[in-house]
Amino acid sequence: MKINMNDSSITTIEDMRKFLNTSEKIKFDRESSESVYEWMRELLVKFGYIQLSKPNKGLVKKYIEKLTGYSRAQITRLVRQYVKTGYIKSNNKSDKKHKFKKKYSNNDICLIAKTSLAHNKPNGMALKALLKRAYEVYEDISFETVRNISVSYLYIIMQTTTFKRIAGAYEKTKPKVTNIGVRRKPEPNGKPGYLRVDSVHQGDMDGVKGVYHIDIVDEITQWQCVISVPEISSRYMVLALETLLNVYPFQIYEIHTDNGSEYINKNIANMLTNLVIKMTKNRARHCNDNALCESKHNIIRNWVGYSFMGKEMYENLNEFYDVFNEYLNYHRCCLFPSEEVSKTKQGKIVKKYKQENCMTPLSKLRLLPNFERYLKPNITVASLNVLERKHTDYQMAMMVQDKLSNLYKVLMHETVPSFSGSFVD
Repeated sequence: MKINMNDSSITTIEDMRKFLNTSEKIKFDRESSESVYEWMRELLVKFGYIQLSKPNKGLVKKYIEKLTGYSRAQITRLVRQYVKTGYIKSNNKSDKKHKFKKKYSNNDICLIAKTSLAHNKPNGMALKALLKRAYEVYEDISFETVRNISVSYLYIIMQTTTFKRIAGAYEKTKPKVTNIGVRRKPEPNGKPGYLRVDSVHQGDMDGVKGVYHIDIVDEITQWQCVISVPEISSRYMVLALETLLNVYPFQIYEIHTDNGSEYINKNIANMLTNLVIKMTKNRARHCNDNALCESKHNIIRNWVGYSFMGKEMYENLNEFYDVFNEYLNYHRCCLFPSEEVSKTKQGKIVKKYKQENCMTPLSKLRLLPNFERYLKPNITVASLNVLERKHTDYQMAMMVQDKLSNLYKVLMHETVPSFSGSFVD
């Protein structure tokens, strides 16, 4: 039994190398394993395989692999047999072994591969539907055997050499992986500068988007700052975060966000990288990873309310937040938990909120050991004290109330602002 093998133009190793480096095709019709083995033996004799250098031996194996579709391991095993005996023979025991009849022949597999290639390699379910339609809708009898093939077996066929030789290797659809940020819980270890950030939307009205509040809170001191943006696009978010980070009196080491694209994007990542600030993001099925920041949204709702505010209001809101942020951190008391071992819950650690732990974020910052080392170079303890004593708590609260009253006068259209978009240079 012979094979139709038109490789007479390949006479030297250099010809073989040129063939492998080009897309030239050689007709190769395989009738049986014995015919392939005989062709391999003649090829190895023709090129004097035993006397070839190691790189050229590898080139010959690659040539055989490309033409026969055999795996490299199988070719190595057959060549080793030739080197040892001078012949390449099939295993007689394997030939006598009982073999189950194939349900899908090589012709069926070729038909599936050609259909897959023609439709640009669809997924298994789509390919199964196409095979069924070819027989039932277009009455092509060549699809009779494969019309009811299962999706799972289609994926098995896609891994066969026959399929790969025609349609190429099939790869399942893979989700897009975003390498921005580390998926873990923040670990400040008692140090300030580990912030959590989230967005608060002021609602929609008649299909018009409202303004957004960007809320950012320190893990240890609960130092909170808020800023407003007309929309949560990278055009505004980068500058908004830079503005918020500059307000903090201490060094920033890490920012934790949810998995929203307004934070997980290259513009934010590049900005944080330039500032040498790490980014972490919420873990899957850990809804409490950003709970501290989300709980602080109540402060915004308590003061600003739930009324719709159009995006043109963001500049007026930021005038209010200039005063409000100072009030939050120098004059508004927060509850800080203390951890204790429960006597009734089998040694479980529980959080207790005591009166002596109710203080302002600045007071909490002062209680940290050697807190001065965390301050930014242009910030001193004296400057923080001056800012704290510039107004009493009551005076600062009344200033915030006045600013809030002016804000709502604008909202009620006593003064109509224009959206200039001046938030970005």
